[in-house]
Amino acid sequence: MYWYENEYTTDVQTCWTWDQAVLYSAVVSATDPVSVVSLLKSMTSLKTLSTIIEGESLLNDAAAITIYTLVKNLIYEAFKSDKNLLQQTRATLLGINAERCANAIRFLIKRKITTIYLLKFVLKTIATAIVIGYVMAHITIFALYRMEAGEFETCITITMSYFVYLTCEAIEASGVIGVVLLGLTLNMNRSCFSVSAINISKQTWELLAYIANSL
Repeated sequence: MYWYENEYTTDVQTCWTWDQAVLYSAVVSATDPVSVVSLLKSMTSLKTLSTIIEGESLLNDAAAITIYTLVKNLIYEAFKSDKNLLQQTRATLLGINAERCANAIRFLIKRKITTIYLLKFVLKTIATAIVIGYVMAHITIFALYRMEAGEFETCITITMSYFVYLTCEAIEASGVIGVVLLGLTLNMNRSCFSVSAINISKQTWELLAYIANSL
């Protein structure tokens, strides 16, 4: 995009390629329904609706992170595949040869986006995270069935959430999706929690969710 003002105003010139626009869009696209969820939680009859909105927000975050990672990797591979691209980009930062740099990045990214590449990316980013989250959830369930201390059970759920997230990110999978699968699987097998752990875990996770959303 270019803007050329008349002689009475200051000249403004910017250059955004499609990959840069998609990268920015992925960053700002995630929803943050903190105020809506807080209002719905005060209405006990709408508890199911608040849960749906919270879950939709989590999946939106996961989708945004996945798209951001995909575009970032494509740009990074484009830089690696063309030695002259870095010099062209440096020239762009100095206001020189901007159109040539934009065309070079656009061409390389189009060449990299193939069906095989996208399939490999989806399998690596999403499918791997789903498997890790599901497997670690059943390991957590196995451990929870063998203890009756609410505080320890809550600590295990927090520890496993961090473990799943860091493990997924270490192998370039989606940590958010892994944690979502962990939580969904634990919720479907909530009988593994003791009575005291259910109340403690609920209050603890509501507090952590409120702090995280506020930040």
